[in-house]
Amino acid sequence: MLSQIRNTPIYRPLGLVNEEDLYRIEGPTPNHLKIEAALSHLGGNEWAGFTFKARVLKALGYDIDQTVAVKDKISAYNQVAIALNELGPNASRRALLKKLGLSIHEHRTVGQKSDHTTFMS
Repeated sequence: MLSQIRNTPIYRPLGLVNEEDLYRIEGPTPNHLKIEAALSHLGGNEWAGFTFKARVLKALGYDIDQTVAVKDKISAYNQVAIALNELGPNASRRALLKKLGLSIHEHRTVGQKSDHTTFMS
């Protein structure tokens, strides 16, 4: 019985982001960092994951390369958290994009392992 419990993934819903989360440097991991980690994981980790995370957040109103109002950052993070929580532990990249209302256009260059994704909201 105990071995079955150890081998079962434990799903914990993502918490919503508030302004304090964005600036807190002590204590438990802030919710926005958990959301970013989930996006990066769905995107494929490494650069593909970073790119996926950045593009999803940008499509939702938070461009990580630009100065953005705090309310827009919080809104983007919370849209992702709500969608991932509704999808549950078996969330996929495509299911998340569909849930968020983002369409993607993927194309691959011959011999290229990674794909290029364009988001349109």
